[in-house]
Amino acid sequence: MGLISKNTSRGLLYFLAFIYFCASVTICVFGVISFSGFTQTYEMNDFKQDIKIGDNPIAKGATLLGGLCGLGLTIMLYLTGRWRTGLLACPFGLVGIFGGIVLLVGFGMAITVKDPSWYKDAVCNTKMAGLNWKTGAEVARDMNLEFIDKLMCSDQCPCEADHHDIIEDDVDEKTLNKAFKRTWKEKPTDGLLPMKFGFEDDDKVKREFASFEECFNEEISAKHETPPNDVFKAAMNNYKKQVNKMRYYEEEFDCGGICDLPLFYITKPIAEGLPEEDCIDAIIESELDNKIIAGVNCGTGIIFILLGLASIPCGGKKKGKKEKHQELAEDPTAR
Repeated sequence: MGLISKNTSRGLLYFLAFIYFCASVTICVFGVISFSGFTQTYEMNDFKQDIKIGDNPIAKGATLLGGLCGLGLTIMLYLTGRWRTGLLACPFGLVGIFGGIVLLVGFGMAITVKDPSWYKDAVCNTKMAGLNWKTGAEVARDMNLEFIDKLMCSDQCPCEADHHDIIEDDVDEKTLNKAFKRTWKEKPTDGLLPMKFGFEDDDKVKREFASFEECFNEEISAKHETPPNDVFKAAMNNYKKQVNKMRYYEEEFDCGGICDLPLFYITKPIAEGLPEEDCIDAIIESELDNKIIAGVNCGTGIIFILLGLASIPCGGKKKGKKEKHQELAEDPTAR
């Protein structure tokens, strides 16, 4: 019976080590991602301004440190089962208590966030000296007009031929003129750029693109290695940095742009229509919603502390001769 009991204890320690490992890796990875936030960059000439939404360096640092403590506890649990020793109980308890406290600090910082309106004002409604005292929304408008609004469904990025009616149903001539500097007329008028759909180029090759992302990858990135102006350069750099996150927001929330609604989606196909809602509110809500990882921090921190307190008085006790002889008699392999 004693041998079974010892093997069962070892298996339990290995199982706990596996649980600690999974929890620690989850905390490290998802904690750092969740508390890193979203960065909106505005730049012009030598000026560059990064505005972060939902960035929480203290919560991120505490979560990472707590997760690393958990990995240390995993190793100690494994070695305790492997070596059948209680010598690691005291270090396990101390590290567990420390890691638990750190995770609870991370939890406290995670639930203490600024009001969403603060982030929206910082990103969209704050004038910046380096941007000629324009707000983020005004800069976003300039970049959209120079970049996606100007290039998509143009000679450079003609839209698919059968998408003409889809777009025309969503935006009329007046709105197209006033908001996006484009026109349904075939020739440029008063600085308005005509909408272009699938056509054959000089080499009789049909050119058309289903999305702006497709056109950027195949045409824009190659032809505009040297941007024509600072606004175009800023818009292109911003696109490269945020295209992957914007793909998620466009799919998840059916929105477009940040602080300004562009004429087209960045990644979604034109066939799905035109964006009707700015992504900034969805981005802020998503980046500030860290309830799950905060809850994991809290629960894991409490468990670390309780098991740490329980292990300290139980470890490191030296075995007497009688106990050693009894263990050898029960388990010949321990000789």
